[in-house]
Amino acid sequence: PDLERAALIALADVEIGAGSAEAAHDLFAAALELDEATGVKSRQAEDLLGKGAALSLMERSEEARIDLRRAARLLTESGEDSDVWKAYLNLADSFEEAAPDSAAYYYDAALAALEGGSQARGGEALNTGYLFADRGRAYEEIARYYASRHREDPLGGWEAKAFETP
Repeated sequence: PDLERAALIALADVEIGAGSAEAAHDLFAAALELDEATGVKSRQAEDLLGKGAALSLMERSEEARIDLRRAARLLTESGEDSDVWKAYLNLADSFEEAAPDSAAYYYDAALAALEGGSQARGGEALNTGYLFADRGRAYEEIARYYASRHREDPLGGWEAKAFETP
């Protein structure tokens, strides 16, 4: 099962990179099925992060949010809470267009998790190709969001959030 799972995750990463979100979703779902049988929560969370990212790319935001919230819960339950920022960042991205305040909530949560995580020194436990896997890009994404919000709403106080730290 470990080798089969590794192959599924690797293929899903390739599909995400190639822009085939539907194929990646199916591969992450197959990996999740294997990992649910073993009960390893951190692996289930990794699968859900990938699956959620694929759903987001397919513009199925509500379904993506269900998987991403479950991933965040599993990461916390499994003691991998230093990686919960990945779920929060993807959740934030899923709300950018429809609900800017919800996006801001999850960007703030991601930033707090990045700053407070027990592995904030740089360890990456989950290294798949889903969105925002790199910490440096995560900080850039948060600043980019708040700067874009400031351009749309100059009096909304968004510019200060771009440079705020927890």
